[in-house]
Amino acid sequence: MGGAWIAAVVILILIGLVYTAATALITSLPVLGWIANLFIGGVVYGIFRARYLAVAYESVPARGG
Repeated sequence: MGGAWIAAVVILILIGLVYTAATALITSLPVLGWIANLFIGGVVYGIFRARYLAVAYESVPARGG
């Protein structure tokens, strides 16, 4: 039960590291890179992270009952 949740969080951390490296490269571009990072960083990754954690949370069966 808990193993799946831990695995989902570890995968999300790894994806976050790749995301950080990618945005570091994008923001190295003047103005255009900064504008692109606002969209990618603020919106796209935020929605992905929230959806990923919601799906992972819902996939874990309820305890007790």
